[in-house]
Amino acid sequence: MLRIGKADWNYFSNYVYGVQGEIVEQYDTTGNSGGHETETVGKISIGTKMWDVVVLEYIEVVSTYCPKSERTSRLKMNSAYYTPLWQNRLNPYGVYPEKSVIIPAPDHRQREPFFPVRMKAKILSTYKKEYDGEFGYDVYRTFMFGGTICEAYHDKKENERFLEAQMKALKKVIYRHFRDIGFSDESPAS
Repeated sequence: MLRIGKADWNYFSNYVYGVQGEIVEQYDTTGNSGGHETETVGKISIGTKMWDVVVLEYIEVVSTYCPKSERTSRLKMNSAYYTPLWQNRLNPYGVYPEKSVIIPAPDHRQREPFFPVRMKAKILSTYKKEYDGEFGYDVYRTFMFGGTICEAYHDKKENERFLEAQMKALKKVIYRHFRDIGFSDESPAS
């Protein structure tokens, strides 16, 4: 789960935004040097199916912050279509840090380009056993839905409320569109 989360933030978001690959690669490690913690909180039911709840904390990923004066020289066109879209429309934290909700970890300079940020993720995970015609036997398919927050956000209570709002929305999506996915109460955890 940690690898998927880091890939999501570092590559599917920040690399696509324009952060150089060699900078992104510095945050690939999944060893304990980043200080991350993983906790399986338990199981919850959504509809008639069960889901595992997992919390990942202190996940260090790269930010997209780059001073305006350096953007042309430091940001890369990593995707001809998505990079301009990401930079111009979807960027919540490529602005000056003092105007941003993304704040660097305390041990890093605030104006350093592509400073690291520490994220917390809460993930709902489950599986579905089904026959796969290509393989000719039953397979287990894993499904994960999750929300994230920046650990350094100044209002801890508001931050946690935001994470719980994400989880509430995800539970509604799962109930409405994926209620056949999950394990029964008697099944072992995925």
